[in-house]
Amino acid sequence: MSNKLIPGTRLHFHDSPVFKEYPVMADTGYELVLEYLQRLYELTWYCVKVKYRRTLAIRLDLHFPDSNIPNPKGSDNQVLADFWDSLKAKLAARQKNFSNASDLDYAWAREQYESVNPHYHLLILVDANVFRGVGRLNSQRRTIFKMVEEAWASALGIEAEDVCGLVERCKTPSVVIHKDDGEKFAE
Repeated sequence: MSNKLIPGTRLHFHDSPVFKEYPVMADTGYELVLEYLQRLYELTWYCVKVKYRRTLAIRLDLHFPDSNIPNPKGSDNQVLADFWDSLKAKLAARQKNFSNASDLDYAWAREQYESVNPHYHLLILVDANVFRGVGRLNSQRRTIFKMVEEAWASALGIEAEDVCGLVERCKTPSVVIHKDDGEKFAE
């Protein structure tokens, strides 16, 4: 394993298929950053082992409307800060009977290759005793997925119905991790 310094930074590449005994996607052609892996591990460990008895981990991607037209809000990460503020407010409004409903932990990565606009990879960590899952696509209920779509539309300054397809669910969009379930934590 070699952790080479990334030129011009204090960050290091991580090229091993394992990080702290857990498998990572080191063979995908993408370079992983050691310090980011460490922070992601610490955040996830804290939520799973300390903060909640059961943690709902949600993986989603956020895209801009047209990858060929520069989005004025895509030039910096302010759009993502606006998204998180909107999502926290929506979660708090939906679950006002739960004191920790808007207590949201998250990690994100901005990615941009050949497209004009970046896209974002999100990991959202919430109390699984408050939220049961991400929700079904096209549901009329106030699911987390629906609130994410609305928050992304708000951050972009577009109508909620225009955000269809801009919030992408992963193959397995969510998993509940119990405090003592080391196998699920590894996922």
